[in-house]
Amino acid sequence: MGEVNHIVVTINNLHNEKVSAAPKNELLPFHFEEIKDSIAQTQDVYYRRIEFAVFDEGKFTIPELEFKVGGKVLKTIPYEIDVINTAQKSDAINDIMNNKDVKLEVTDYWQLYKLYILAAIALICLIVAIIVFVKYGRKKKSSPVVATNQTLKELDSLKKKNMWKQETTVHSMWN
Repeated sequence: MGEVNHIVVTINNLHNEKVSAAPKNELLPFHFEEIKDSIAQTQDVYYRRIEFAVFDEGKFTIPELEFKVGGKVLKTIPYEIDVINTAQKSDAINDIMNNKDVKLEVTDYWQLYKLYILAAIALICLIVAIIVFVKYGRKKKSSPVVATNQTLKELDSLKKKNMWKQETTVHSMWN
């Protein structure tokens, strides 16, 4: 599993005929990870070497590979590959090197967390703005001024000044 294998395809006696096949790195099925695909062709020989690895366990088949030489289609025989995992569950995994301890400074933390800090500040400002708007932003509603209320207030002020008595005496003289 994960080990590099290779398959070699050689076609001889071409007699200057052109060989067409799948493009580089597209010849094998999807579960085969193609590492290197090299193609060489001379007047008489076509040579293709494909290095691949499989990273899943199980049985996999390299299907018939088709190569068109002139008007003929040549096919390889299919191969079956059995991929096994040689590691056991009890095997300990050892690191190649110990992890490095990196000392971070304030600027490093700022680069890491600046978006979170700015988002928190923006959220706090939004909450404060909402509280201020709710508490102080509303205008207090005054009772509507009705014309009759205003008239009654003016009449009360006239009563206090005794202006209405003077007007009655003037009217009584004319009657």
